[in-house]
Amino acid sequence: MNNKLIYIVDDEEDILELFKGNFDETLFTVECFSNTKDFNEKFQHKAPDLVITDLVINGDDGLTIIEKVNAEGPEIPIFVMSGFLTKDRLDKLKGLNTVSINSKPFKMLPYIKEIENYLVQDH
Repeated sequence: MNNKLIYIVDDEEDILELFKGNFDETLFTVECFSNTKDFNEKFQHKAPDLVITDLVINGDDGLTIIEKVNAEGPEIPIFVMSGFLTKDRLDKLKGLNTVSINSKPFKMLPYIKEIENYLVQDH
């Protein structure tokens, strides 16, 4: 069985490290990006099984990542996290391929388990 590939985009290095260090390495391969440019370059070459993204990344709008994934890989599920969730942003996320939207701060281990369970169920 091949590992499921997860891309995580967040400009907070500590969050990236927490994610990377807590996924089961026997089932998941995690690649982290601290900016949209690096994510876009990698996404062009290899699509992941799932994307986790913040909505504000070094001044960039994470919605551009979500829109890119929806346009080029609409079957790829997206988990969203943000410390800046507004009604306007939530309205924009509706209709996009977002499986879960979480407000920062959140409890990391339950969130990771939610993501692992989602991927293991073979969506």
